[in-house]
Amino acid sequence: MKRYFQDIRDYKEIRDGGRRVLMSHYPIPFHKNSWDPDCWMLYGHVHETREYAFMERLRREVTESRKNKGDCVGNWINVGCMMPWMDYTPRTLDELIEGEGLQRKRTAPETRPEEGEGSGRA
Repeated sequence: MKRYFQDIRDYKEIRDGGRRVLMSHYPIPFHKNSWDPDCWMLYGHVHETREYAFMERLRREVTESRKNKGDCVGNWINVGCMMPWMDYTPRTLDELIEGEGLQRKRTAPETRPEEGEGSGRA
């Protein structure tokens, strides 16, 4: 299987234009560049589980409480293939940011799944 991939890593950092992109199978919300609005953490592993609900609640708390330039921004995206913005299709960073952002707007806090609830797909 490795012959079909250019690179296989547990963690990798790349640049996409002027943006820094950190990629990991597991979410790392408080990584070394979590303060940078031009840095994005792409992760998987949590699918649409209660752990994903935890990550979304954490993002809301982080973004709502951000007061200083050095505080965590909350730029992380679950890139599990089953997520609505992924639709089992490779995506560019711009597509991920737009698609995940639109989904968040559609699911306002009062309509988001509570811990342990999901779409049934996991």
